[in-house]
Amino acid sequence: TALIGEQLREIQDLRAQNNNLVVENRLLSDQVEQLQQQLQLNTKPTDSTIFVCPICVETAANDVLALMCGHVLCRNCYRGVRTRMERGTSPACPECRNPNVDEFIELHLH
Repeated sequence: TALIGEQLREIQDLRAQNNNLVVENRLLSDQVEQLQQQLQLNTKPTDSTIFVCPICVETAANDVLALMCGHVLCRNCYRGVRTRMERGTSPACPECRNPNVDEFIELHLH
């Protein structure tokens, strides 16, 4: 009977621990849900599609070009580079002066 009483106390302790863990799990789940909701409110879906040209500091969602040197600029600034080339000035990346500006990759950020 002493052994049975000890086992019953152990079962009660384990049930109490289990109940505490269930409550703690619910609280943590609620906190996770609240944090996810806050994250959704603080993250605008268009944030990742807005590009700010480092040359003219204008925003562009389209008309974004990556030069072969790796620098990225808007199409209007690229046109300025091409215009300088037509005037006889050596074209170059406005960021690093790499002369290879004839080739580029169009980036579509939407």
